[in-house]
Amino acid sequence: MAVVMRVGGAGRDRPESHTRQLLRARPNPLIWAKCLQLRGAHPAGPPPVPEWSPITVQRRANSFGVIMVTRQTVSLGRLYVGRVVTVHVSDSTLTIDLDDGPRNVHRTTDLPVRNVKAHRPRQVGHVSEHGRQVAHDLAAALNSLDTWPSEHMCQGGQARMTASSGSCSAIRMSWTAAQLRAFLETASDHRLFAFFRLAAYTGARRGELLNLRWRDVDLDTPQIHIGKGKDTYVFTTGWGEPVFPDTLSSLMPKLIEAHNKKTPGLPHARLHDLRHIHATTLLLAGVPVHVVAARLGHADPAITLRVYAHVIHEQAATAADVFADAVMNAA
Repeated sequence: MAVVMRVGGAGRDRPESHTRQLLRARPNPLIWAKCLQLRGAHPAGPPPVPEWSPITVQRRANSFGVIMVTRQTVSLGRLYVGRVVTVHVSDSTLTIDLDDGPRNVHRTTDLPVRNVKAHRPRQVGHVSEHGRQVAHDLAAALNSLDTWPSEHMCQGGQARMTASSGSCSAIRMSWTAAQLRAFLETASDHRLFAFFRLAAYTGARRGELLNLRWRDVDLDTPQIHIGKGKDTYVFTTGWGEPVFPDTLSSLMPKLIEAHNKKTPGLPHARLHDLRHIHATTLLLAGVPVHVVAARLGHADPAITLRVYAHVIHEQAATAADVFADAVMNAA
């Protein structure tokens, strides 16, 4: 079938293929003067191609040691908690610069590289500066803990412990007072030194100290109140967020290892053992059980008696000598 086209004066008529109707096309709007301006112009070329070359981003690992890039989570381990790492993002792999060399991870998402946000981690310098100041003030107050009256070291603790039905002899004093002092001297250079000193000198639980707020700290008295305040946290990360509990638990063996590299002989101990060292030291020094129970936050002194029965038995063995000395030295 032949297609007929008729050319007119102002334009041309052509039939539309699917309707077979004559349509009038507009004349070319490009006049001769504009054609002269386009002489020597270069062709536009192909349309622009999206950028697929690798880009470099930075991500900060969270409290679990995990980063997220291109909507994909990558676990780096506890060693990198709170640290900033550099990631090279390509179309198929993620190359992460770690301490032991680059680590390649296969991408599991299809987010284009051009859509990856290459922003740097948020900076909160004012929080870090404030944290350094309050940590200095707290450390200065804690340095005088040796002279604090025992009734002012920790007050207001609420009972949150149930009776233990396990073996009481399982709790042993892992460190002596001299070993505890040696550990605190090693930890004194760390940013969280105040946490370990406060844990040792008050016997508070890990969660109680991590939840400690500034409104619960009285540096003039001095004393702390273990409660549920709503002020800012006393112990925070370098960028002002609450410290993950396992961070302190994993930090203590590292401090012990650092101490043993300089002065070997400090045995292994857990963070919770500081609580037991505190209670055992007080009981061996003759502090009444009900006073120790109040400091530990036990609802009933009977709980303290069951948990630290071995210490009570050691005191009972010397009770006769104490009585005899008192009678002999009486005026």
